[in-house]
Amino acid sequence: MWTRTGAEVRAAKAGGMIAALGGIEGGQALEGELDAIATFARRGVRYLGLLHFSANAIGRPAKAAARRRLRLTGFGKDAIRECERCGVIVDLAHITAAGSSTR
Repeated sequence: MWTRTGAEVRAAKAGGMIAALGGIEGGQALEGELDAIATFARRGVRYLGLLHFSANAIGRPAKAAARRRLRLTGFGKDAIRECERCGVIVDLAHITAAGSSTR
């Protein structure tokens, strides 16, 4: 069942269905624009994988950055705040340990 809210996820489970959430794998889909997060959220996107296999305006994935211990870019930190504002889950799957700290 396509879901957009926690209540819909719980209803799907209660009904014996599998809940599906729309998401984006890789912040390059934002094309460097924070407004894209709100646009995607209005279209049903509920999670954003910041990094995948290639670098983007948010930062560099673990595969490319492990040796350099890179953190998120300023845009990356702003993107996380915008995701929080829009109710979009932030997926840290391909980020470095250093990158997961927003300090």
